[in-house]
Amino acid sequence: MRTVFPGKDRVAISAAGAISDSTQYPRKSLELIGILTRDLEECGVSRAQVAWVMTAELGYPVTVAQIEAMVSRTHANRMPAEWLPAWAKATSSKRVLDLLCAKVGLSLATAEDKQFAELGRHQLAEQKLAKQLWEKI
Repeated sequence: MRTVFPGKDRVAISAAGAISDSTQYPRKSLELIGILTRDLEECGVSRAQVAWVMTAELGYPVTVAQIEAMVSRTHANRMPAEWLPAWAKATSSKRVLDLLCAKVGLSLATAEDKQFAELGRHQLAEQKLAKQLWEKI
């Protein structure tokens, strides 16, 4: 990733292309905006309902205007990290969490993934015990 600092070209570049263009939208992630916009379009509920669920989850008011500012390409507003779990619940989408995990080389585990991991742990423990028993015979 190449980042050029103020007074220069001011565009962050990665292998996948421009992540943000701070000349027009200061420090605003275009990839994140796209995901948030897609979540709103596909969640099947209104922005007011998303704001209402987020308000209930966070314990303080979240307005439609704030949500609009978060997804706008012309405002410098960004979504606070503490809002992400409430966003995921309100939109029934984990895309934004997947994006953050992918940026650090991780991935989210589903309930099924957790069950497979637990099964694998039990199988490894069983193999270890079987090996120990065979060594004693």
